[in-house]
Amino acid sequence: MIDWIDVESELQRRTQHWKISERIERLTHRKEYPKARDKGPGNTATRYKLRDVEARRPAGVIDDLTAGYGFAVPALVNGLKVSIDGYPENPSEEAIGRLRGVLV
Repeated sequence: MIDWIDVESELQRRTQHWKISERIERLTHRKEYPKARDKGPGNTATRYKLRDVEARRPAGVIDDLTAGYGFAVPALVNGLKVSIDGYPENPSEEAIGRLRGVLV
């Protein structure tokens, strides 16, 4: 399961961060806080970093932003945390060690 994903994007036109946040919340039902990288007049920007926590629909968010603003360049994933819950059938130090070894 994706725990969070960091996406850097550059939009074709300037907008305020709260407008992006509203679009994301409509899709994911969670409040996200995109960070402007090149603030300009009226606190607008074209470059944003977004950490999508518990990312369930990252492709849907990207598609929605593309439809609303267009990307000047493709969005870039520059961070990702994956959570894996796994337990050995017969718990022991050795079994846990083997499981961890497989995952690393």
